[in-house]
Amino acid sequence: MPDYPFNFGGDVSTQSFRGVYRENVAVLVLRQDGRLLFGKCADDDHEWQFPQGGVDAGETRREAMFRELREETGIRPTAVRVTAVRSGYQYTFPNGRLKKGVFCGQRQTYFLCALLKPDSVINLNAMDPPEFEEIEWVLPSEFPIQRTPEFKHVVYRRVMQDFFRVTLP
Repeated sequence: MPDYPFNFGGDVSTQSFRGVYRENVAVLVLRQDGRLLFGKCADDDHEWQFPQGGVDAGETRREAMFRELREETGIRPTAVRVTAVRSGYQYTFPNGRLKKGVFCGQRQTYFLCALLKPDSVINLNAMDPPEFEEIEWVLPSEFPIQRTPEFKHVVYRRVMQDFFRVTLP
């Protein structure tokens, strides 16, 4: 069995096993003009989301956040300053889907990071293949929740409220 950074607390071979929530980090990159980096995924679904990804075994959430940010956007740790961190966000994948055959959803920690450098530090081709095919900068008050998967709406509404005091429809 792979070495995952959590305890299953049960036998995955039983019929009652419904999966576990993967530890995940997400990054709110905030420009000086108050806009957030928002990316369109380059995969088949073309969903929009913030830079995010799983926490690897032996890795802290902060380390995972910097790794994901660098992999998905090319932004290095010296280009941002962490200004806030909040945990306790969770979503479940729809239709009983298990990611990697084990994960029924994600348990997320969000990091708010001020971008200290110009947009030119962003390199969507930092990974091969790239995570995002395009990005936009959006104001929290104009966050386009309709472009995101419906099963993530509850989390995005809470994140916008918790970090920016914005109530989304």
